[in-house]
Amino acid sequence: MNDLKEIYDRIAKNYHAAREDFNLRELYRALRERLPAETPGKLLDLGCGAGDSVSLYFAQDGWEIDGYDFSEAMLELAAKNNPAIRPHCCDLAEIELPAGTFDAAISVYALFHLPLKSQTRLFREVAKTLKDNGVFFFTYATKEYTGAEEFSGTKIFMGEPLFYAHTTPEKLRQELAAANFRILAEEKRTIGGETFFWITAEKISGVQ
Repeated sequence: MNDLKEIYDRIAKNYHAAREDFNLRELYRALRERLPAETPGKLLDLGCGAGDSVSLYFAQDGWEIDGYDFSEAMLELAAKNNPAIRPHCCDLAEIELPAGTFDAAISVYALFHLPLKSQTRLFREVAKTLKDNGVFFFTYATKEYTGAEEFSGTKIFMGEPLFYAHTTPEKLRQELAAANFRILAEEKRTIGGETFFWITAEKISGVQ
């Protein structure tokens, strides 16, 4: 994933500026309503980027946030945009997470950059680190975006060749079930000209 890391280091500022134009607050509110009313909770942000998406929304509500990203340039922006984030420089394909730690986990515009086997591993790591009934909210690539039912290859984004991988919606559901998640909501949305799935899943209580 070194090539992808180098690309994100290079485009960090422009990427951050482009994503600022996306209004995702409706999705964030829906996610917050699925979580316990008590605050603050603990949030895991996988592929936190510049720290200005869901995690900033939760930071304003007093949540503790751990953000993981492999791009030092992105983490530098996150430190400025969202000082509530505890930054961790880490490749999500290799991440090791503590058990039973977080109330919620998010991965916005990030998870689909992992190879399929790494996605499967990450689902299991997230299930491990969430508390019982913890919620996992993430973006997943679609046929509308890549042009294929299943995809593993590069697409040009902001003039750069980025790696993307996704399976079919049915296989994704099976992967999540195998990792001990139940899907609470799935919605295909076109935002900024990009069509992705937005998935909300809950860790099944009592399963490690």
